[in-house]
Amino acid sequence: MSISKPETYAQEIAIFQLRGEVGLQNLRKWLWERRESSRWTEMVGEELIREQGEVRLASKLLKMIDVGPTIKAKGSA
Repeated sequence: MSISKPETYAQEIAIFQLRGEVGLQNLRKWLWERRESSRWTEMVGEELIREQGEVRLASKLLKMIDVGPTIKAKGSA
């Protein structure tokens, strides 16, 4: 199921606005620990590719929580 950009933007704004909530802060802490405890430097092949993807996703979610939406609202530059 595909979500349109305006809907995605609205969801990301909602996440960013709730960044002070305890549950979201716990998720942020878990993502941070997951990203930092990655041992991707010791991996090879498929395992390495999968781990890099997971770390990339964790980083993207942390950025969404800390910085705000990762896409632009319609009409903004």
